[in-house]
Amino acid sequence: MRKRSSRYMVIPLSYLAAVAALFVPWVLHAQPAESIWSGSYTEAQAERGAEDYRAHCASCHGANLRGDSHAAGLVGMGFMFLWEGKSLGELYSKIRNDMPLDQPRSLTKGSYEDILAFILKSNEFPVGDAELESDEKALDKLMITSRPN
Repeated sequence: MRKRSSRYMVIPLSYLAAVAALFVPWVLHAQPAESIWSGSYTEAQAERGAEDYRAHCASCHGANLRGDSHAAGLVGMGFMFLWEGKSLGELYSKIRNDMPLDQPRSLTKGSYEDILAFILKSNEFPVGDAELESDEKALDKLMITSRPN
């Protein structure tokens, strides 16, 4: 009798089950990143942020948030070009650590949160039920995307 040559290796089912058992807990605990399309700020917070923005940001970024050759735009395609695929935590850190340019970290945490809410509102991201907070671990889970996931 002639042995048939096979190009495929037969793997015992018990081996596959053992490998699967190693990966199932990892897959079950892996949380997909959320997006800002789930609503991460309130209308009242964005309104407070508009006031703080006018007082501390508009002189550089413009009343319309479009920026100029010296300051980045905070709305539209320019904003998405810089921030799409990054987390809200990265944006919050950038704003808090570097702005206002002449006095970084000079505003309260609440003001930075409110300004971020205003930027989200200005980009037409949806309003949520709870205010945006500066918990960077939570903000790192919120991804900036041009479309809902």
